[in-house]
Amino acid sequence: ANISKLSTKARNNGGGAWNHNFFWQVMKPNGGVPTGKIVDAINGAFGSVDKFKEQFTQAAMTRFGSGWAW
Repeated sequence: ANISKLSTKARNNGGGAWNHNFFWQVMKPNGGVPTGKIVDAINGAFGSVDKFKEQFTQAAMTRFGSGWAW
């Protein structure tokens, strides 16, 4: 709730640590293709899972800090 009161350096480093921990918590073996409501939402917003992956990769490649994009 008070993150805006911290310095840019603290926010960037804290956010990076949080993202790194979150990343490893949501990984699973063999990945997979989304199904159900999530794939419907992806297809509705991006046209297809492949188009989503393209846009997601582009977002990650152009973000500050090690490519965190979600």
